[in-house]
Amino acid sequence: MMEETVPHASSPANNGGTSRQRAQHRNTTSLTSTATTTPNSTSTSAATPSVTAAATADVRDDNVDSDDGESSRRRHLHGQNQSIMSWLGSVPLLLSKILLLITVLLRVLFYPIRRVAKLVFPPGEFDDIKLKSSSDKAAKAFVSYFQSNFLANLPPPTTTTGDITTDGVDANDDDAVLAHVMAQSNPFVDVGYSTILSNVAAQTLAFESSNDDNPDGSPPAPPPLVLVYLHSPMHGQVPSFLSKTLCHPQLMTWINQNVQRGSLLCWGTSIHTADGASVQSTFGASTYPFLALVRVQKPSTTTTTTPQSPPLPRVELQLSISGPTLTSLTPQALQIYLSTTLQNHTSGIAEQTARRRARAQEVTLRQEQDREYRDALAADQERERAKAETERVEREALEAVEMVREEGERKGRERVERARGVLEGSGGEPVKGEVGCARIRFMFPSGQKVERRFRGGDGVELLRAFMVTYLDENSGIGIKNFELSSSYPRKVLVVENGDDSNEGGTATMAEENLCPQTVIMVQDLDS
Repeated sequence: MMEETVPHASSPANNGGTSRQRAQHRNTTSLTSTATTTPNSTSTSAATPSVTAAATADVRDDNVDSDDGESSRRRHLHGQNQSIMSWLGSVPLLLSKILLLITVLLRVLFYPIRRVAKLVFPPGEFDDIKLKSSSDKAAKAFVSYFQSNFLANLPPPTTTTGDITTDGVDANDDDAVLAHVMAQSNPFVDVGYSTILSNVAAQTLAFESSNDDNPDGSPPAPPPLVLVYLHSPMHGQVPSFLSKTLCHPQLMTWINQNVQRGSLLCWGTSIHTADGASVQSTFGASTYPFLALVRVQKPSTTTTTTPQSPPLPRVELQLSISGPTLTSLTPQALQIYLSTTLQNHTSGIAEQTARRRARAQEVTLRQEQDREYRDALAADQERERAKAETERVEREALEAVEMVREEGERKGRERVERARGVLEGSGGEPVKGEVGCARIRFMFPSGQKVERRFRGGDGVELLRAFMVTYLDENSGIGIKNFELSSSYPRKVLVVENGDDSNEGGTATMAEENLCPQTVIMVQDLDS
């Protein structure tokens, strides 16, 4: 029986085969091994090792195939995940582009409509918030409306005695007249809200920056609180609130008094104007009438600004009352609310002023201390400089004295050396009894005496040389500059000044009549 030979899956001939081909190979090998076991046991035992090796190879191939399949599935899943993540990441970008395209299309679509609407419905005189004149007109319109409809209708105060004026006020009662004038004064200003904020912010900045009092001695005026009133003509409770509460003589007098003191600034407008709508949006007003007290701060230094958009002042809301809460208050209760808030503001300003003055005093004290320290340091430096200069002068003087002393010592040594040379050149002292000798006795101011013999032919210069060497050897005598003179008749023989101006003749001992003996007086020239 012939056995069919099939190439192994791992052989070079089968490297490019598929899994199906490898499976057919394993089936064929299994059938072949079964067929070979049928004829006899000898062939079966002979074929058993080859069958076992083939089965082992098939198991390895199965493991390799399973590993390849698992890796292929993982790579496929990883590729799918990456595709999904890439798609999800591109969704926001796609949406943003779609929204931008829609926005551009809407702008293009509604541009003609907006132009037509402006022509058909032109903006009113109070509708342009960017124009300062529009905001001022809105404020002036409210001031006129408030004056003509409410303040002009205030009843005069009742009086019981005195002369009554045409307004029903006692002409002799100054307080009553003043109260009536205060009650009928319009506290609202006729400028726009942005102008109010700018003016109060400038006042706040000037107040916080000032360190000294005014020239008249009074402290700088603190910035006022701003009383903001938003008027809504369409609300039914607004006229009643204005006529009965806000325009109450007692409350109106209190408001005008604080306006005159500079602690309060009133501003009002209608919410149907652009300025009023902007303020309504700023404070989030939803019920009317609306009344608020705000504190205006200087612009923030951290805000990025341009010349076209100057920094905006910061506004702090101190009190806000609106709607039924406001209309239910009596004039006395509303005055208590406003007065309490104003007092708290005044107390805060006072504390701020005290802290500012304390800081200014600390700065002044520190500057004075620094100035005193600099003055003391300069004085110490000047003393050190003067001391150093004095020490330098003294040192130079000592050095000069030392140089003079050293120069004198040097000259003294040179004088002694020259004197010794002269003595040695003369042949020394002659022996006693030598003919023609002169025995000289030198007399010192102290009475001390010394004798020496000289040859008659020696010059009187030898007397100087002897005396110089003798005084150098006997320093206790204390004579440096001397004069040698004969006693009778007195004649100056030698003058020794220790310098080059020495005096002395060139005559010999015999010529000066010093032989055979004489007495020479030694005079100290420094005494």
